[in-house]
Amino acid sequence: MNYINTPETLPQNVHHGIFSSRLYGRDLGYAIYLPADYETSGKAYPVHYSFHGWQGSELSNIAPMEPVYQQGETIFVFPNASPVLEEKEDLPVEDMFFQEFLPYIEKTYRIQSTARSISGFSMGGGTAVWYAVKHTGMFSEAIAYAGTFHHYYHKDFMTAFVPVERAAELYHGMLQAHWESDRNILAWFDKTPKDAFRLNLYIGTKDPLYCDAQVLHMHLQSLQFPHVYRILEGVDHSLKAMISEIKK
Repeated sequence: MNYINTPETLPQNVHHGIFSSRLYGRDLGYAIYLPADYETSGKAYPVHYSFHGWQGSELSNIAPMEPVYQQGETIFVFPNASPVLEEKEDLPVEDMFFQEFLPYIEKTYRIQSTARSISGFSMGGGTAVWYAVKHTGMFSEAIAYAGTFHHYYHKDFMTAFVPVERAAELYHGMLQAHWESDRNILAWFDKTPKDAFRLNLYIGTKDPLYCDAQVLHMHLQSLQFPHVYRILEGVDHSLKAMISEIKK
């Protein structure tokens, strides 16, 4: 993992910054999109945090997410953060984000803290939904693009890289097993108010995480938890391809 990834070029209105983490004991890079009128308007803006996937960095989501944030009136922040990293699994990623990074961003930039949303791709998608359900009230919306959720399911059931046709079997098996509820995202949704935040799940039919998403969708259906679940025909594990299909 590179803690700071200096970009060669950046899209219009996207900037690269460096943030000092006491918990990590080092500096971390981040990227941020500021709306075109940010420097002159004097107003505060909604903020959206976009989390990268496995082995990604603060630069990973900038290009594929450009059709989403450009021309918009929302500040997009791209942290360099992942909850699972090779040889770095002891990093306090969640504490760093909520105790240090998020307050730093929202003090440094003119942000409406009451209009805060979160998204992510792959592992970042799982992170986004996990943070939204665990920290109820922090985010008005959570979006997962091909979210990796099996880290937050029962440890004895693997739902990634298996056919989506097995989703019901695996889901019902989880329901009959003992849950470690403090870490299980399904158990967290059981106790989350249905109006806590808007939830959008996107998954491609050729994505190896299709079953991952289907299990969460089935549980949300059983709870009648409002959410958008959109299956993208023919799309594989690619954020660029997903955004392109969604924007059609």
